[in-house]
Amino acid sequence: MTPDGHGVRFDVYFEDDEDTIFDIEMQQAGVVFLAKRTRYYQGMIDLNQLEKGQKYEKLKSSYIVFISLENPYKEVGRHIYSFQNVCTEAPELKMGDETTKIFLCSKGTQDDVSDELKAFLDYIAGGEPSTEMTKELENLVHKAREHKEWRLEYMTLLERDEMMREEGRKEERVNTLREKQRADSAEQRADSAEQRADSAEQRAADLEQQIAELKKQLTGEAGSNSERMRVE
Repeated sequence: MTPDGHGVRFDVYFEDDEDTIFDIEMQQAGVVFLAKRTRYYQGMIDLNQLEKGQKYEKLKSSYIVFISLENPYKEVGRHIYSFQNVCTEAPELKMGDETTKIFLCSKGTQDDVSDELKAFLDYIAGGEPSTEMTKELENLVHKAREHKEWRLEYMTLLERDEMMREEGRKEERVNTLREKQRADSAEQRADSAEQRADSAEQRAADLEQQIAELKKQLTGEAGSNSERMRVE
């Protein structure tokens, strides 16, 4: 949305004939910040829907579905978690913004989904196809791997991602170098200030010593004059 903004590339994005948007994401490893990722993805989906001057009522219903190999809520142990915005004081009251976030997890322990969905999640996690749907998926996977144009497009996306990562690493190195240069400059200024302080302290000590010697001389001369006056 902006030149320096964080970009998003949806894995699967489509709209059905009832003006409902679906974003389906595969999460292969890790579930850190998964909830905030759905928040950001929702924002990107909504920003892409309305043109200038359009009313909010034009926003379509949307579902964001993350299929994850890990379980983001292990202490609960479900295969499926569905979230909608509800009132904290009255959980039965839904906000009605027509947004839903769903996490599907292969590592669930509860009996909370159909056998068909369990078989699908097991297949996603690396298991053997055991139903008609997962067998069909297996055939489609083989065809996709053999499809030259799809392979080329996939490789192109990977190359683009790698290029963007390398640009990010270069920018990080440049920023690190700038920070180091600023730190070195600050350290040099601190050293110079310390040297000036040491020099001023030395000058003050020298001046103090000169004053002390001058006092001794004046005291000695005054004593000699007094002695001569008594003799006379």
